[in-house]
Amino acid sequence: MDQGMDNSLVKLSAIRKTFPGKEVLKGVDLTIGRQGVLGFLGPNGAGKSTLMKIILEEQEYTAGELIKSEDLTIGYLPEEPSLYRHMTVAPFLKFVQEIYATSQNAYSIQEIIEKCGLSDVSHQRIENLSKGYKQKVGIAAAICHNPKLLVLDEPLVGLDPNAIIQIKEVIKDLSKDHTIFISSHQLSDLASICDDIAILNEGHIIAHGPIDEIEKTLEIKQEVEVEFENIDTSKLNGLKELGVNFTVSGDIYTFSKESSKEKSDGDLRVILSKYFAQNDLSILSQQNKKVGLEDIFKKLTAKPGGKA
Repeated sequence: MDQGMDNSLVKLSAIRKTFPGKEVLKGVDLTIGRQGVLGFLGPNGAGKSTLMKIILEEQEYTAGELIKSEDLTIGYLPEEPSLYRHMTVAPFLKFVQEIYATSQNAYSIQEIIEKCGLSDVSHQRIENLSKGYKQKVGIAAAICHNPKLLVLDEPLVGLDPNAIIQIKEVIKDLSKDHTIFISSHQLSDLASICDDIAILNEGHIIAHGPIDEIEKTLEIKQEVEVEFENIDTSKLNGLKELGVNFTVSGDIYTFSKESSKEKSDGDLRVILSKYFAQNDLSILSQQNKKVGLEDIFKKLTAKPGGKA
């Protein structure tokens, strides 16, 4: 434990984990703060499960230092939650809460049910619930003791689109009172709920911070989608001299320009607007095509000379 962890719950420094014949974690540095949602991602075999088990103290590490705040408590939702399916929701949560021997600051069962969107099914047997509701029950069980840190392992996997929306809403709401550490392969969904992300690749944390800040450090091409009122494509030829390329799909023209972290060439939207005005091209719409978390992930985890 450490007295100097006022701004964080967990701090990993130079964490290494070696299995016979293989070093899985090669000096991981990672800090989990006291608020917000931290998305944890990486390709298969990167060591995500091993690192999560170390944080949960389910597995020992070979070298390094793991420091936890004195007030740290953890709630955990595994990828496949263990639920007593013959029980109804409310008695099950009461049972779980009693196992934790919770303190006075624990939620009431009714508070847990409301926070996790279970009011409509609180008296139903768990085995009769949809997968989305079962996942909500798993999250509810993980917060029974009002933990400081909530660790969620693939909470969105296998859910239908409506269930994903509902679970994301629950996670956003819980993040007001708990730090959320969430591992998922569903990158587009992570991007919409995370304050920060941490990417683990080949045993190292290769990026950690807000998505937009990570994006700025990368050479990712900016793309702008444009719909013209009328268009003479020959008027677009001059864009090549500005390093701008385009593709066409139906009525939508997608313009792109490689950005550089060494220098800033300006916003592509501004470049295009000036060019269109100078060449008497009328547009109906112009919008930036936002770089997705998938693009960042692919860029950072790509193997030299090959694909990610």
